[in-house]
Amino acid sequence: MNRRRSRQSRPAGPGTNRPGLLAVGGALTLVAGVGFLAAPRAGADTGLGSYSLYASAPGVEWTYDSPTAPTHPELDAEIPETVARLQPGPVGYGLAAVAWPGTLIADGGSTAGLVGLTLPPPLAANANEPVRAEARTGSGPPTVTNDSYPGTTMTATATDQEVSGVATMAGSTGPAPSSSTGATSSSSDVRLEANGLVTTVATSTVKDINLGGVVKIASVTSTASASSNGARASVTGSTVVSGMTVAGQPVSVDQSGLHVLTSSAPLNAIASQIVNTAIAGAGMKIEVSQPTRSVDAGNASYDAGSMVFFWSPPGSGGQTFTATIGGATIDLQAAPGAAVSSTGVGATSGSAPAAGTGTAAGSIGSAPSVPGSTSSSPVGDTTPAPAPASSGGTPAGRGLSVSRASYSLPGGVSPVWPILFLLGSAAIAAGLRRLPDRVLEEGGTACSLEGSS
Repeated sequence: MNRRRSRQSRPAGPGTNRPGLLAVGGALTLVAGVGFLAAPRAGADTGLGSYSLYASAPGVEWTYDSPTAPTHPELDAEIPETVARLQPGPVGYGLAAVAWPGTLIADGGSTAGLVGLTLPPPLAANANEPVRAEARTGSGPPTVTNDSYPGTTMTATATDQEVSGVATMAGSTGPAPSSSTGATSSSSDVRLEANGLVTTVATSTVKDINLGGVVKIASVTSTASASSNGARASVTGSTVVSGMTVAGQPVSVDQSGLHVLTSSAPLNAIASQIVNTAIAGAGMKIEVSQPTRSVDAGNASYDAGSMVFFWSPPGSGGQTFTATIGGATIDLQAAPGAAVSSTGVGATSGSAPAAGTGTAAGSIGSAPSVPGSTSSSPVGDTTPAPAPASSGGTPAGRGLSVSRASYSLPGGVSPVWPILFLLGSAAIAAGLRRLPDRVLEEGGTACSLEGSS
């Protein structure tokens, strides 16, 4: 009796491309996983779909250069500098430094490793700038303080809800000849408020400024602040210059130049001649950096403007110095979650007063101060940004509720990622359902007992 037992392969039908299904399913789940992890998610208390907060408050930025320098400029440093950043995760970074040469130089030891220059760990650590305090969310203590250097204090904080940097110093000398500053402070702060707002504030104050023995300024205060609920943002700021003199003559400054503050025409002409002679003799030029502002729905950015001094001292062999004073900067990006109110966004607490407030405050580019007085001048326009026009004929400030047309899961996560994950899982399941049979089909052999009787 002849017996033949063989496993016959079944014809392939529609949808039986198991490797293809597995590949598609794997790709979908991978994309869903990466998208879910990368999707911006706000903190539980914000109600926002996403946010990105940044604040920086340099006091004086010095640059120095000379024709024989191997690199240009030869020196570039902020004295002092603070930075605060916070993004979903949360991922926060706070910096406070009384002298900051920039990230590339400050992290020279770490940068060397990135470009393939291997340094012994002790040498690499010593190559990094030590005069600072840094804090990062999820890494190390939430607050770091560095007061190791006399006359200075640096504190950085980074938590899930707030990131800040504060730096103070008693004063500094140089780098330009006969130049110095007195008490100086810088602070930057970004936070997620319990009421659903996100806020950014940057403030720097520099006192008793002496530039080349020619220009003296009692103080310069630069402030920028913003707040947002994701639907509407508010921003304000200013750079205020107080008590500025050139060769002992009280002056104000705006985009058109220096203005001598005297009440008498003959005295004004004499004072102007003194000022112009002193500026020309120092090889100095003075300019004003105007503030810049942008507000778009829940997003806002602001640069408070600064005073910039360029000069090349006579007989210095072409050496040049630049001092940029002020320039507080903020950038706030916020998107709403499922639904947020378009009202309730106001100026951040602790922000600088608008133009014209306070004692003897004028505006660079606005009406001059009272002749004969020592001026206090905010640099540029400080008028708060106009509120976005309300839609649908509903007056602004009436509790208008703005809802998104799209849908999101709690925390602002898009439902696309879970759907892709489910589709990918289904494709994998379909690919695996007949996998054992397919393996047997492809691996089975015919066994023939034919030939025996």
